[in-house]
Amino acid sequence: MNMQVRHRPDHGNQIQPSRCETSETAAQTVLIALLPGFHLTELSACLDIFATANECAGRAIFETHVVSPVGGCMTSSTGLGVSAEDIGMLKTRADYIIIPGCAIAGDTMETLRRLLRTYQQFSRHIIALSSVVDLLVRLRVLEETDVSAHWNFSHPAQDYAVPANRKLFHRSGRYITSAGFLGTYDLLLHLIAKQHGWFLAGEVSDRMIKGEIRYEDAPQRRHINQRIRAKHKGLAAAIGLIEENLESPVPISDLARAAGYSVRQLEREFSKYYGLPPGRYYKNRRLDRAKAQIEQTAMPVIEIALANGFESTSHFSKSFSQRYGRSPYRLRKTCLGTPVGHDDH
Repeated sequence: MNMQVRHRPDHGNQIQPSRCETSETAAQTVLIALLPGFHLTELSACLDIFATANECAGRAIFETHVVSPVGGCMTSSTGLGVSAEDIGMLKTRADYIIIPGCAIAGDTMETLRRLLRTYQQFSRHIIALSSVVDLLVRLRVLEETDVSAHWNFSHPAQDYAVPANRKLFHRSGRYITSAGFLGTYDLLLHLIAKQHGWFLAGEVSDRMIKGEIRYEDAPQRRHINQRIRAKHKGLAAAIGLIEENLESPVPISDLARAAGYSVRQLEREFSKYYGLPPGRYYKNRRLDRAKAQIEQTAMPVIEIALANGFESTSHFSKSFSQRYGRSPYRLRKTCLGTPVGHDDH
């Protein structure tokens, strides 16, 4: 395809802004740096998310530029051409540089090296998506940091010189790594929530018909029930019983009975596929749902605790703090935009 798309900054709002409130600070500058054969899905996610955030906020809270190492027309993996600015000609300091994944060719590593050399000192954060994570590891840019790597790209986790995981995205210092593709939407919604609150992130998600916002440690692949249901019917049955009973947890012996396993067999299967014993997996699922409800609903914290099988708020708060590093009350205050101090209680 030879069709060319030119990105133009959004200077007006066609949709009535929502009632969400954001602090009147200067717009954050986001550079979307394209490499040859870039993934169009990831570019589209970036442009759509930030434009919709500006519409929902009723003002420009993000200023985006599509750039490349030399400017001009960049061709995506689908053959669609996109006009990009020369990154070397921009004099502004960026809050974020986002590098979408790309098809890896012979000169891709050197092109990425030049891009980073040109502009990384002028950016507060660098976000690497999908295949670019693997390239940065090979360039030893991420040598000292944990990374979130796409499950299908070249190096399996055990071959990385740095710790790798299969989370949807991961923050480590100035670098944010992500599996990319449709997971880019979830990452950027979390970025918006961190800067402007969950109300705005939820408005953006709703306007884009996104639905539930996935979390950092959400699995990249379909649930094991969907991928290997025929091969592991017992494990799928146990997981199904867990999902049906998040509000009223059932004993591990009941899970084993549903799976047709002994308790010891069930523990081995969970450890093999999830790296966790069934009891901890069960508890984490309840906490994950509780976190989503704190961030994305107005339910009182005490009701959320009860709705996820915790009989006391003290037990819930302690378990929540151990998993997420802060109390549910502190998280709720953050979501509501209420200033919080260093005290976690």
